[in-house]
Amino acid sequence: MTLRSVLEDFARTRPGARDADPVAADGVDVEQLRLESFDQGYRAGWDDALKAQNEDGKRIAGDLAQNLQDLSFTYHEAYSHVLKAMTPLLNEIATVLLPGLEQEALRLHLVAQLQDIAREGDGLAVDLAVAPVHAEALAPLVDEPFGFPLRLIEDDSLADGQADIRFAGDERRIDLGEVLQGVKDAVQGFAYDTRRKTAHG
Repeated sequence: MTLRSVLEDFARTRPGARDADPVAADGVDVEQLRLESFDQGYRAGWDDALKAQNEDGKRIAGDLAQNLQDLSFTYHEAYSHVLKAMTPLLNEIATVLLPGLEQEALRLHLVAQLQDIAREGDGLAVDLAVAPVHAEALAPLVDEPFGFPLRLIEDDSLADGQADIRFAGDERRIDLGEVLQGVKDAVQGFAYDTRRKTAHG
């Protein structure tokens, strides 16, 4: 037995009540009102969901933009610190290391050329003309056993990194100055750009 079977349904027993037609006393269709209310509620819920989604999207986009900006700043800050720390090293390379390399590179080129000459002929007398700045460093070459007498001559007409090998009416020019100067200029230019970028952010 249910509660519905015990209690009386006054809506059905009221005089003039219509069981099959759910219309209020003022002629308004109750079912239609229910549908319209449901539709309005559904639309309001949908609008709220779209609004919340848009707000979340804007918040996420804003957070992402801020994170990217922070990341970019961190990268540029670290890059600036690295370049600033490298500047003394680059200056040291340009002013100390490269001149030393120039002397050694010139010596190695001269040794290779003199060994070629030794293989080509016998008893040749060879003059090695060098810029005065290289004379002291290259003087030990005179004592090397190339198989021919070698004389070292200082020539004021030769620039840094240049040397002439003269023998039997022939002359070979070695010129490392332009190559090494290009390397030196590149290193100094990079150091200058680094200082400028660091100073101006």
